[in-house]
Amino acid sequence: MAIIQPSFDNKRQNLRDIIPLSAPFHIGIEPTRFCNFKCFFCQQSTRGDADDLFVKKGQAIQHMNFELYKKIINDIMDLPEQPKKIQLAGMGEPILNPELGKMIRYLRSAGFSGRISTYTNGMALTPQIADELADSGLTSLQVSVYGITAEDFKSLAGTSVDVDQYVKNIQYMFEHKKSIQIRLKTTDDVVTTEVKRKAFFDMFDGVCDQIFVEHIINIPNQMGRLRVKARNITQYSEELESYRAICPWMFYQSHINIDGDVFFCDILAKPKEYAIGNIKDSSFVSIWNGAQRSELLCTGLKCGQNSITQCIDCDDRFSMTAPEEYLDDCREELLERLQQQ
Repeated sequence: MAIIQPSFDNKRQNLRDIIPLSAPFHIGIEPTRFCNFKCFFCQQSTRGDADDLFVKKGQAIQHMNFELYKKIINDIMDLPEQPKKIQLAGMGEPILNPELGKMIRYLRSAGFSGRISTYTNGMALTPQIADELADSGLTSLQVSVYGITAEDFKSLAGTSVDVDQYVKNIQYMFEHKKSIQIRLKTTDDVVTTEVKRKAFFDMFDGVCDQIFVEHIINIPNQMGRLRVKARNITQYSEELESYRAICPWMFYQSHINIDGDVFFCDILAKPKEYAIGNIKDSSFVSIWNGAQRSELLCTGLKCGQNSITQCIDCDDRFSMTAPEEYLDDCREELLERLQQQ
């Protein structure tokens, strides 16, 4: 029987006690922008339409070049401390990249000993891919479920799904997972009634290690017309603060997209002009310790997150950050520490 438990980690240090960090705790790397779903709440739903946000943002739909990926990993291994987690995920469906297993194996062969995770919608999770992931060194696989009936999938993900085969593929992954932790989640906007909730648990309880129904949360304003309104509750099941000026993510996260652009948090779909550097031109260490990132951190502490162009109108500091990451009441102390670096 699966443990009913959310996918996020509730065992967190108080971030204020450890800033500044010599290396990020969490790095996201985007293996692909190809996706087999067109979920209504995602930028992918505009793919091929007149309102195609990929076209508007100049974002090519392609896989990450493996040589670029190798440089990213080699750069990360030059950090004074290893990240706690590297997540191979981005705007696409990770397992559509045929080199995903190779990417994970390369990361392990480079000496990375932390957690390696990826996400999947489960649609393309064939036995062949499951076997490759099981032998790759992956730590955790999160399966995001967008329906319990074919009609649900069509409505939410814009795709026809053979639900029986879908469940069988996840079951095969679970039975052949070796050391991978299989986490399966849906949202309360998918299982909208107690009947659907029970059906969800009955359908998937035996094919994963952890299972949970999470609350729908904000998608940032960078998604344009696709923004989804959050309820008055965070990802961590805490009540929202009435206001949070400082976003903690930029202090401990980084995201690298398929083009090598580096961003100071893991919110996806940002346009290139929001990048703080590119792996093709600089090392990751120099970008993490660079003047541009330092200046943005100090600006945020002095003037609040909305003073940073990349962060204007992004509400994720309310809905997706943990209580241990609250920094508003120690801004001056943190600013002094950063300026003394």
